Amino acid sequence: MKNRIIKVMMISVASMMMVTGCNRTTTNSEDTAKNNDVKSIETSVELPQNMMDDFQTEIYYIDSKEESDKCYEALKHRKGKIVIEVITGTVTNKNGDGQIDYQGYIKYHGDLAVGTRVETVMVYNPDNNYIDDIMYRADTVIE
Repeated sequence: MKNRIIKVMMISVASMMMVTGCNRTTTNSEDTAKNNDVKSIETSVELPQNMMDDFQTEIYYIDSKEESDKCYEALKHRKGKIVIEVITGTVTNKNGDGQIDYQGYIKYHGDLAVGTRVETVMVYNPDNNYIDDIMYRADTVIE
């Protein structure tokens, strides 16, 4: 339940940031993570200043191959929609390499032990249909 609340909060913050047009986000939210007994690592790039107020958002919780395929199709054909993808994965080595449940490779930043489970929220750029154009990413250790 705690993870679900954190996930909803992260998605809400990401959406609010896009609406208000924030330039930068915090690179490490250790204080918030300590208060919630969760280790959080955030990675982001500058958000565009010309975000519109009337945007559409689709959120995909990837827990199966079918959901992964739906998200992939949505990314290829988003045409201005904001797509948010929520995935879980496991750290596989000391270099931060990881295995995403149901799909493939992911790179984690930070000092994470092998076997650590991580939930990642990614917000994709609505201005194009590139499947790797991530505007915002937040990794949270889930156990």
